[in-house]
Amino acid sequence: ESVTRHIQKEDVKQVLDQIDDEVSLHPGHGPVQMTPRARRVLDGSIIRSEREMGVKVTLGHSADNVVGADLVVYSAAIAKDNVELNAAASYGITTVERSVLLGYVSRLYKQSICVSGTHGKTTTTSMITTALELAGRDKLPLIHGYGKAGKGDDIVIEACEFSETFLKLTPYLSVVLNIDNDHLDYYGSMGELKFAFKRFALMTQFMIFANADDKNTMDVMYTLDRRVRTFG
Repeated sequence: ESVTRHIQKEDVKQVLDQIDDEVSLHPGHGPVQMTPRARRVLDGSIIRSEREMGVKVTLGHSADNVVGADLVVYSAAIAKDNVELNAAASYGITTVERSVLLGYVSRLYKQSICVSGTHGKTTTTSMITTALELAGRDKLPLIHGYGKAGKGDDIVIEACEFSETFLKLTPYLSVVLNIDNDHLDYYGSMGELKFAFKRFALMTQFMIFANADDKNTMDVMYTLDRRVRTFG
């Protein structure tokens, strides 16, 4: 999924509010067994709702999609020889990887709650968001590609370990749910994967919440000189 964004104001929070985006969705990327979200994209329900909001959506990648853009945002899964990235370079359009922009957005807020782990990130991020809403806190949740602009000082982020993208964030509070043998094609070993989670945890400004029932998580927590609260 690559995003072409027309920046109307330098304040990214207001850009998120306005949702003045052009989105290119490539149905050829992703797992063989499609998630419910992927099915909704392909059956048109998500695309219809985005177009009703004024978002321009195109299927497939084309150089024409970036014409007139001020900034092209791409995910870490997009190949460097992608036709839209090449077109952006030829037109002199600035490009930025999605996690870099997300890290910038996270630093606009006083308290960023970043939820990491191989499994359960979306569910836990949603639960924290719901708890904050019920407590009357107006926050900005960013959950697996979805977002809702708030006006408070809190931001809740699903922090993905793929390609070390969660290391672009600045957590005030961090959550480590579990560490399993995923993305080893990138990390090469469980040791390197654990080290990435350790670096993520060390970036936490206030406190880390860790799953005491997960051995790999606790292997990392025992090496830290940070405030850690466990659950489980």
